[in-house]
Amino acid sequence: GNFNVNTKKADQSAKNKIRVKSGNVELNVDDANISLDKSKTADVRFDVKEGKVELSKDGNKQIINQNELLTVKGEKLFMIKKNVKYQNPKNLSVFYTSEETKSIPFNWETNEESKQTYILEIKNTESIKEKDYKIQVNSSNYSVSLKPGKYVWKVYSEDDPNKAFAPAQSFHIIQNSASEIYIPEDKREFTYTRNLPEILFSWKKIDFIDYYKLEVSKDANFSSILRSIKTKNTSTILNNLETGTYYYRLISKLELDGATEKISGLKSFSIKKIFSISPPLLVSPENNYTYYYNEFKFALVLIWKYNSEYSSYRVLVSKDKNFQNIVFQTKTSSESIDIRDELKDGVYYWKVIGSWKEEDKNTDSEIRSIQIQKILPGSIKLTSPVNGSTFNPGNLTF
Repeated sequence: GNFNVNTKKADQSAKNKIRVKSGNVELNVDDANISLDKSKTADVRFDVKEGKVELSKDGNKQIINQNELLTVKGEKLFMIKKNVKYQNPKNLSVFYTSEETKSIPFNWETNEESKQTYILEIKNTESIKEKDYKIQVNSSNYSVSLKPGKYVWKVYSEDDPNKAFAPAQSFHIIQNSASEIYIPEDKREFTYTRNLPEILFSWKKIDFIDYYKLEVSKDANFSSILRSIKTKNTSTILNNLETGTYYYRLISKLELDGATEKISGLKSFSIKKIFSISPPLLVSPENNYTYYYNEFKFALVLIWKYNSEYSSYRVLVSKDKNFQNIVFQTKTSSESIDIRDELKDGVYYWKVIGSWKEEDKNTDSEIRSIQIQKILPGSIKLTSPVNGSTFNPGNLTF
């Protein structure tokens, strides 16, 4: 982290009372403006921007003047004269943009008379996915288009022997645009059998937010707003909405001077009462499928399509179509099961029974058959294409 100490603006009684310590190093900040930065590698840097400070270490004293940089690495001290003075962006600057990127101008002053080649480094400290910049510049200014995020930057002469100690400054680019609603999806239909559904709303987080305001209306012009919820959270739940179509949008405002409200795009959802639920839809394996296994592994997977109207499912495997001779059954809230208990070779039938979420009712799926067959050691079984199949010209997979 970093912080600044500026005693040049303090009254005389306060100036002699400020001490900065790092291990056995003490700085007397009588009449100066300094910044302190502690890196993740435990190095501590003191940057004298104005005035001078007195350094004490093991009884020895030394003066650090303006534009000098002191780095403390364990018991060792490294002090250099800065060749570059940063101008813009100022440390801890904040920029706003409603676009995908923001052009940031970088400029600095130099104490060197001859023309130099500089290295400008820019790093996003929030996301490792964003690339780091290391740009060779032949002047004392440069502009880079950057995405919203938190950044640090530094610049140094290419041939500077002390470039490893170049100080870094930070700035923040804030997305000043409407938040994006993730849930519910546009034109989503919510169904229920007995109890009205709870509707979850979730949206993208924005830094420095003052408030989000979710509005739900019966018309697209929002002349008849039914719900208006103001919050700093990124989600909320609405309930007791009757059947019908609703329109919703999100208004957001940053907690910054001059910020105005931003309105998201318009979306809609509907609520519908249903009196019956579609049977569970079986996905895999297909009807009349033959499952081959060897002596080392038996893992039969049954899959069906998830339906939110069901609270749970009961899976049955039987030796007969009427399910009078059930050899396997289980209850689950998932949309698949994995049968590990080995079944004897032969033909079986399976189905899924869905239990209604709000009523004491069940709905059966279709019935599918499956043949179980063990592969003997050393044998090879051809599985595809199936014997007697007909295909149009093209590539075949065997």
